[in-house]
Amino acid sequence: MPSIDEILASSPLAGLQRVSLSGGDRQVALIQLAENFTDLDSAPAASLVVLSRSASEQVGDYRLDMALRWAAIHDVAAVAAFSAEAQPWEPTITARDIAARAGIALISVPPDTDLTGLVQAIVRAVMVGSHC
Repeated sequence: MPSIDEILASSPLAGLQRVSLSGGDRQVALIQLAENFTDLDSAPAASLVVLSRSASEQVGDYRLDMALRWAAIHDVAAVAAFSAEAQPWEPTITARDIAARAGIALISVPPDTDLTGLVQAIVRAVMVGSHC
């Protein structure tokens, strides 16, 4: 299984950026799309959860903190959110703290990224990394 940092280093995903200090060494086995924060309640272990654009618009909300706590319980490897502007997503201090304690990588996705193409590229990166 590839690590978060290995996935982010792959050519098609070079625009993504880890915005947390920890979690880059976490291995990813699955990809999950989350339409809302409650989807993190049931995210499987070792998954990279990509928040939809509408969920990403609410990442400054306290509900992300609660969702990250559930993600930590389920041993989620990473959570990716679309940034609102050309600048990378800047998670709140509490979100960063929760993620750091759980070893969850937080990933910023450029706003102009195609969601379908992103998920497909991550799946390919995970599949290639799993066969090494």
